[in-house]
Amino acid sequence: ETAKIEPSFRLSDLHGPPPWISPDEIAAEQRRMFSSAFGRMWMNEWLSSSDSIADPDDVSAACVLDGPLAPDNQRTYVCTLDIGTRNDRTAAVIAHCERSGNATQVIIDRLQVWTPRPGAPVSLDDVRMWLVEFCKSYRAKLLYDPSQAYLLVDQLRKAGIRTEEFVFSSSSVSKLATAMMQALRGRTIALPDDEDLRQELLAVRLRETSPNVMRIEHSTGSHDDRVIAVAMAVYDLTAHANATPGKDSLEALAREQEAKRGPWSPYSPIPRGPENQQTLAALRVVRDQQKAAHFSGWFQRR
Repeated sequence: ETAKIEPSFRLSDLHGPPPWISPDEIAAEQRRMFSSAFGRMWMNEWLSSSDSIADPDDVSAACVLDGPLAPDNQRTYVCTLDIGTRNDRTAAVIAHCERSGNATQVIIDRLQVWTPRPGAPVSLDDVRMWLVEFCKSYRAKLLYDPSQAYLLVDQLRKAGIRTEEFVFSSSSVSKLATAMMQALRGRTIALPDDEDLRQELLAVRLRETSPNVMRIEHSTGSHDDRVIAVAMAVYDLTAHANATPGKDSLEALAREQEAKRGPWSPYSPIPRGPENQQTLAALRVVRDQQKAAHFSGWFQRR
């Protein structure tokens, strides 16, 4: 207000993104940021601190899987658990991720929900048996909130299930919200075509608790258990870059190797370059295995 009336000040009030920045870069930032933060930082507009996590088109584009996916020994899986026994539901998710172009695609292989009934809370024995069966089937580690169900987690450890704590703090909750929003708006997630999950995704809100710090919230009478379990999987997989190169990318790389240098052997140099970074680890494992098999056969012949 002082700048408006003082002649020694020059006041400019411009809206919209800087004209020297490309539209593609601006669009990328819009997908990455919360709408309220993007409006303030890029459009010079004041917006509400509450925002939807995704629009209906994004949710429809994500909910495309007809049913559970079978385990694949070439994948690395994570199982996430959000526990509620009396008022909230308990939700568990098994997921993995793959490379799709330059992006990490998160695939939700299974989603299981236990709903309490009046006078009948969720049976943690049922939850435990499901987790033991499917964590072993998918060879998945379990990511859980350490403030919930200590006895259940102890029983799972004794059953041979790998467990890892996920501590809910303002920082980690914001990271969950950011990862989930970016996956949905960037359309880098494949979810089960489940009507209850759709409704949760459309109902939850992102609330900015401090600048650029968000949390996922639900209105009174609604739930967010499915969303939280999925968000935990999305964050863990994208943060730790557990993407396993798919068979198509490995076969394409093998064909490229054969065309350039002849058939690939355990002693062929590993190709480098930004397009091959996600396959280097897998190729090193294959090369070491083939070398071991080669020398084993050589010693047997000797």
